Amino acid sequence: MEVNLEHYLKKFYDKLYDNLVMKKKLKNSSVLISFLEIKSNVRFRLLSESSIPCFKIPREALTNLLTRRLIRGTDEIDNYTITARGVWEYENGKNIIDEVFLIKYLDKKFFGFEDSQKSLSDKEKIILFSMIAARTFSKKSPIDLKKDETTNNIWQDILYNASEKLKSLDIISEKNQKEFHGKLYAPKGNEHPVSNIIRHSDQLPKKTKGLYKAPGEQKYYLDIYKDSKISKENLSYLFWLIFDDKLSDTVIEEVVNFCREIAYDKNIYIFNLQEHIFSRPEYDDIIRDSIRDSIISKKKWEIA
Repeated sequence: MEVNLEHYLKKFYDKLYDNLVMKKKLKNSSVLISFLEIKSNVRFRLLSESSIPCFKIPREALTNLLTRRLIRGTDEIDNYTITARGVWEYENGKNIIDEVFLIKYLDKKFFGFEDSQKSLSDKEKIILFSMIAARTFSKKSPIDLKKDETTNNIWQDILYNASEKLKSLDIISEKNQKEFHGKLYAPKGNEHPVSNIIRHSDQLPKKTKGLYKAPGEQKYYLDIYKDSKISKENLSYLFWLIFDDKLSDTVIEEVVNFCREIAYDKNIYIFNLQEHIFSRPEYDDIIRDSIRDSIISKKKWEIA
C-alpha cells in the first residue's frame, strides 16, 4: 500500500480502535477479532461513532480508499468508515493478525467442541445421576415436568437422594450440595423448584455429546436406547462423566443398589408403565456392566 494511503487508512483504523478501547470492547488487540465478539447493534454504533467526514481526507486519498473498498459511506451523507477489508489490510500489514491466527481463531470459535470437553458441575452430576437411577433411557421414559404436581414432588425426592448419595461418595462437595438443596426446595413463583432446576441445565446436551435430550414440552431424557437395546457404551460414558475414576468394587455395588432402589420404588409414580420398560432385573445387570466399563474405558473417554 502506498505510504500516503496507509496514513489515511490508519486514521480510520485508529478512530475505531480507540472507541473499542474506551468502551472496553477490544479483544486480542485486534479490531477484526473484537468485531467477531460483539453484538451487531454494538458494531453498528461503533462504526457510526468512528466515521470521518470527507472534508478531513484529501479527495484523491478518499477516492483510492473507496476504490479499493477499504472504506465505505455510512448512513450519514459524506461520512465514511473503515471496512472489514480495510481492517484486515491494516492489521495484516502491521502483523497484528495473519491468516494462520485468523483461521485458528475461527476454528476454535465456530468449529470446535469446547463445551463438550468441559466437566460437569455438581448440579449437573446430580441431575444426570438422578436420570440414570430412574432410568429415563428413551423418549417414552422421560422426566415429564408437566405431568402433575405429584410427579414433580417425586422427582424432588429423587434429586435429593441422588445428591445425598453423591455427597456420601465424595463426588460432589458439601457446599455445592447445600446450595443445590436450597434451590431444590425454594419456590420460584408458581413454578415447581424441580422445573426451575432442570430448565436451567441447558449445557447438558453439549457436555454429554447430545445424549441428554430436551425435545420440548418440559420433557427430558437420555438418548441411549437404540434398536431395542441399551447402548452400554453410551451409558458407561455417562457414568464416567459423573464418577470419573472414583469407583471401586464396593462403590460399584453401592451405586447399582441405589439405582435399583430408585427405579423400583419411584417408577410407578413418574412413568407410564405401559411404555416404560426399564424396571426389570436385566437392566440392573446392564447398569452394573456399564459402570465397570466406565473404569475400563477411562483412557478412551479422556482422549476423546
